[in-house]
Amino acid sequence: MAYLEIRDFRKNFGQCEVLKGVSLSVEQGEAVSVIGSSGSGKTTLLRCIDFLETPDSGEMVLEGETLFSADGRRARESELREKRLNFGLVFQSFHLFPQYTVRKNVTLAPSLLLNARAKAYGKSLTARGVRGSALRAAVKKFRADGRREIEEDAEALLKRTELSQKANNYPAELSGGQQQRVAIARALALKPKVLLFDEPTSALDPVLTGEVVKVLRALKEEGCTMIIVTHEMRFAEKVSDKVAFMADGAIEEIGAPAEIFGDPKSEKLKKFLTEPEETEERV
Repeated sequence: MAYLEIRDFRKNFGQCEVLKGVSLSVEQGEAVSVIGSSGSGKTTLLRCIDFLETPDSGEMVLEGETLFSADGRRARESELREKRLNFGLVFQSFHLFPQYTVRKNVTLAPSLLLNARAKAYGKSLTARGVRGSALRAAVKKFRADGRREIEEDAEALLKRTELSQKANNYPAELSGGQQQRVAIARALALKPKVLLFDEPTSALDPVLTGEVVKVLRALKEEGCTMIIVTHEMRFAEKVSDKVAFMADGAIEEIGAPAEIFGDPKSEKLKKFLTEPEETEERV
């Protein structure tokens, strides 16, 4: 069984069928790019994987654990938050908090998660009969250890993304490429099992795109598992182990970059690679 298995994802928005039975297997440490025209369902697929949308049917299995199965039961928000921790989503438009420094943007989500886990830890100790000063000391140590780990992780992530010297800067003081690298560091801070990228270079010029490609290549060499939605074919060719071509809400063809770009089989893929894309609504 593959590390991540997506089986027969279907998703409708009203009368519009956006995903029409999408299945995708991703091995651990593999980088898979998803290409296709605007409106083909690429972004909806990512949002379903990250639980920002709920598929109408299908199944998703990660490391042998079923994370999603369309059984008719509506998951609680607390369940969804826990499941989302398996995935780190890097948005097209960065979505950094402008009022926070680079370091704060990277440490914010882990700090909020630490607070929630410290409360749960305190409740578990109380249930086991720990009270008073012993309880307070244990929770205080739990928080202190967690904060120290968060700060150490943040320093390491900023170094990996070549942002150590920008740690105290604000997003408005950074280039687009630097902002995207902050977004990548922020996604990594929660230690996800799979990184998801939605058009990570679409807002960048060729020089800044090169900065992001360098980071993604380094992550790939470190064994990160990634799914990358992109409209840039050279980018997909450089960073991918596999490329999946989506058309009309389904995966039309999938294979190694050399096969997809050098010897396409599908007529839809051949047309996509040779004709300029018309502007459509992004789905």
